[in-house]
Amino acid sequence: MKAAFPLILVLLAACGPYMQAPRPIMSNGATLRSTTDQTVARARVEGEAEQERIAAERAATASTALATCSPAICDAISRGELAIGMSEAQVLAATSTISGAWDLRGTGRTRVMSARAIGTGPSDAVAEIAYIALQDGRVRSYT
Repeated sequence: MKAAFPLILVLLAACGPYMQAPRPIMSNGATLRSTTDQTVARARVEGEAEQERIAAERAATASTALATCSPAICDAISRGELAIGMSEAQVLAATSTISGAWDLRGTGRTRVMSARAIGTGPSDAVAEIAYIALQDGRVRSYT
């Protein structure tokens, strides 16, 4: 029995937790390097790339719209106004927006374009546009 007692103590000690001394993450008085400049630079680059993408999409939409418009529709586009009979591309050109500014609903012959943002949504030269009803791909009405 006396020989088993040290063996039991060794076995119990082996079952206990093994604690390591904590290692410091930072030494006292150390400061972290600021990442603000990198964050601002990354945001600037991403913003410029997004602006270039939007400008390219607007240019492509405007060229498509102006290539297929009648004289009255072309005049309305150049004034920045909506007109009955415009196509979707002509609406985007007249409002100087991209497709991301609109929610498109409906399929087939009837579709509705509604502004994604109210208060700061798309507008023409006259007023803010809430929705545009398209029938057979042409503006039927708008509000």
